[in-house]
Amino acid sequence: MQGEIVIVGVNHRGAPVEVREQVALNGSLEHSLRELLAVPSIEEGVIVSTCNRVEVVAIAEDGDSAVDALTDFLGQGDQAQGRKLVDYLSVYRGREAVRHLFRVAASLDSMVVGEPQILGQLKDSYIAASPVGARQPPAPRKARTARAPGIGAAPSAP
Repeated sequence: MQGEIVIVGVNHRGAPVEVREQVALNGSLEHSLRELLAVPSIEEGVIVSTCNRVEVVAIAEDGDSAVDALTDFLGQGDQAQGRKLVDYLSVYRGREAVRHLFRVAASLDSMVVGEPQILGQLKDSYIAASPVGARQPPAPRKARTARAPGIGAAPSAP
């Protein structure tokens, strides 16, 4: 069965700096990815962590369970902390999640629209997830597609 793409996180649009700092990763990205992949409802995942956002892009068989699990994950395993985050979380599922991923990659969801760093950060997040067990299709395929027309890409010959 093909899973559903789910994105749960906080960003500059919906969460103040203090909340984003609480959600910031403790320890290495690799360690956080291993913890993410240990969550039973998550089949694969990528963590996008920048100064303005911490978002988990995941594939899950059950989207409802995944949203709950990712809320707890962002609360760093503390359900009470996760419940405090609910008012600040952005949740995207299915097509809406893919649309959000493209908006992030295109820097349309950045504090400074058009800034080029987010594309590289998204690519780095995807690269970091691969060696620790994130599977290729479908989430990484979406990330590759999102960055395909990105900054620095050579134009195609007619």
